[in-house]
Amino acid sequence: MAAKILPASAGWQWLRSGTNLVLRHPAPLSLSTFLVVLCTFALSWLPVLGSIINILLGSIVIAGLAAIYRGVEKGEEASLDLFLHPVEEKSTPLLILSAVYFAAVTAITLIVYVVSLATDVDIAQLATQLDNSSHLPDINATIRILSVLLVFGLLWFALMVPVLMAYWFSPFLIAWHGMPVGKALRTSFAACLGNWKAFLVNGLVWLLAGWIYAVVAGIIFAISVIAGLLAMFAITLSILIPATFANYYFSYKTIFPEQETPEK
Repeated sequence: MAAKILPASAGWQWLRSGTNLVLRHPAPLSLSTFLVVLCTFALSWLPVLGSIINILLGSIVIAGLAAIYRGVEKGEEASLDLFLHPVEEKSTPLLILSAVYFAAVTAITLIVYVVSLATDVDIAQLATQLDNSSHLPDINATIRILSVLLVFGLLWFALMVPVLMAYWFSPFLIAWHGMPVGKALRTSFAACLGNWKAFLVNGLVWLLAGWIYAVVAGIIFAISVIAGLLAMFAITLSILIPATFANYYFSYKTIFPEQETPEK
């Protein structure tokens, strides 16, 4: 299956289309997304195991939540059946996809840690020191630790970019197009690479939106801390998080417009 190559302006259209969808159907999309976030947050409280479960179920959750967004867009009612429909027969490959992603993240994290040790820097120890920053001798020590962690954080992110590109569309391609895991990863990577301009614009637009959000939050907090907390909580859960996922869904929908075409 060939991905469409879109102009750079598509990156803006994803955000606009996603936000409009959420504003047209705020209740079902916000509630569905909130329930997913709530379950994810609850699992994260389990030490180590919770994070692993979240990652392994991530592809299933993405495909199911996207099915709700697509259904609501078509006028269907959000429901558990709508969530489960695309993953009923694809749960195994979706779990395999998540396991591959987890293995890649783990491998990259270990590589970065080994590189840090090879350069006589123990980033785990530095992170612990930063966590106990109140015991550091001065602000300069804190800045030095932050600078070193930033360098290795950027290295980790740079190594993660190809992994994220390969994973980005894979849950959709597996659940809705019946692709094997390997082919879905290759197709997703090629689609992201071919549409890098649109993704760049999309990222820049989100940075601008984040800046505006921070400015508005600062103004509200200056007026009232309680009002600021309530407003930011409401905006984040009812608009920001659903719009972010809707943006993700529309990036898939526009690059792969023909849906539910099983691979032979």
